[in-house]
Amino acid sequence: MQVSEINELDNDEIDSFLSRIPLYREIRSRDMEQFERLMRFSRRIEMEPGELVMRRGDKGTWLYFLLVGQLAAYAGTGESGEDPLNYISPGEMFGDLALLGAFERRVTVRTDRNVRRAVLLATDFGCFGRLTDFALVSLDTKLAFYRLIAKGIRWRLELKKMEQPDHPLAVEMRGVSLFNGPVDTEEELQFLHRQACELAGILTGWHGDMSRPDMLSYSAARISSAALDG
Repeated sequence: MQVSEINELDNDEIDSFLSRIPLYREIRSRDMEQFERLMRFSRRIEMEPGELVMRRGDKGTWLYFLLVGQLAAYAGTGESGEDPLNYISPGEMFGDLALLGAFERRVTVRTDRNVRRAVLLATDFGCFGRLTDFALVSLDTKLAFYRLIAKGIRWRLELKKMEQPDHPLAVEMRGVSLFNGPVDTEEELQFLHRQACELAGILTGWHGDMSRPDMLSYSAARISSAALDG
């Protein structure tokens, strides 16, 4: 594993990973100071085949974006001989559920043993502090993150609902309200946080475990700037 600070990268390398992460590209275009602050809590990680990214059952504050290569998600330890549940492709974000409430890492993630290398961007979400503390991370930046996470989890649940429309938890989804208050406000942020936690609880409760490959990852990092504005 080779870890690089973002300030060690040249502008071309930074532009390259931003092309794969619309969220950070959007933040940089809106507020360079906020972008640079988040990058101080971020790392570029280059990993060899089979290396451990995160372990099921752990707690963690790191949010990951895969830039290059492929990752494999496992129900167990991911050691040699275990078949992956699913794969994570470039542009995908993962590790988000553990950032909400008391959720643990739901899977073990390793670099795919069949690829030469994997490159990730990892951001320590701990820098966000308390939800309504904006001393370090601004309201606008927190809103962008929580919109991304809430939309991504809801999208995964909608896919599951299409597959199993009669599942009891499909009814629970209909009970999750949508925000109808003033946008770009602290009120919206608090709502988005509650909504993301509620949706995450439904997602992790669907079938009671993470044995289904379709529960493991999503391409929320590819949400367009228009979606972030929504």
